[in-house]
Amino acid sequence: MEVLPHFSHVHPLVFNDGRSHESEEVYCCACGELVSGPRFSCVDCGFHLDKNCAEAPVEMNHPFHRQHNLKLMTSSPYVEGHEHLLLLYITYLGGYCNACGGSIGGYKVYRCKACDFNVHYGCLTSLPQTTWHKSDRHCLILTYHEDNDYSQYHYCDVCEKERSPNTWFYHCPICDNSAHLSCVLRGSQFLKRGIKIKESDHPHTLMIVEKVYDYPECHKCGHRCMDLALECLDAECKYIIHWECSTTFQYIRSA
Repeated sequence: MEVLPHFSHVHPLVFNDGRSHESEEVYCCACGELVSGPRFSCVDCGFHLDKNCAEAPVEMNHPFHRQHNLKLMTSSPYVEGHEHLLLLYITYLGGYCNACGGSIGGYKVYRCKACDFNVHYGCLTSLPQTTWHKSDRHCLILTYHEDNDYSQYHYCDVCEKERSPNTWFYHCPICDNSAHLSCVLRGSQFLKRGIKIKESDHPHTLMIVEKVYDYPECHKCGHRCMDLALECLDAECKYIIHWECSTTFQYIRSA
């Protein structure tokens, strides 16, 4: 049995030639691609590296950057918000996202099995680390933990509604203002038309659109959508709502 001690993982990795037929798909934790051939795997935590990634040189000189050697680095895709390495699951059922609070519901997710910690792929890859909002004159910082245990501090300074201390939020450390992710990012200046979104109140994928003709009625408030809206990609569904009428949502990052 070939065993590989690899700098990216705390446990030794065991070689698997990939010839056995497995019901569960396996993805490489380095490149994120589906592994269909030889790989090195951790029998304890479900960590996998395809053979090419596992045997990649730790340091190399690349023709596009001759001045310095390039070093192979490893880090969790979420170094500040969780103490353990997060593994990518292409489909995971059950649980809630520790970033936005929305249901995992079979989406692509980064997960820590030991802590039952989950983050939507879209939340992890799309949320800006810093941003601006008209409610505060300073830059707001994406914050992962609520250090204040007093419940009176668990409110959003934009919508003035209760805020969960267990999900991510934007915070101004100078003014001590905090806000929901959705309240800060809801402004149209941050939104690119054509971005796909999953919303908690609708089963299909929605797309951010700007209505400049036709002006259909919003399925939530009944008023006509005359500007920014979320429209269902299922042509037979005809579901559309104002961007302001959306509730909990997650961005879907294009492959």
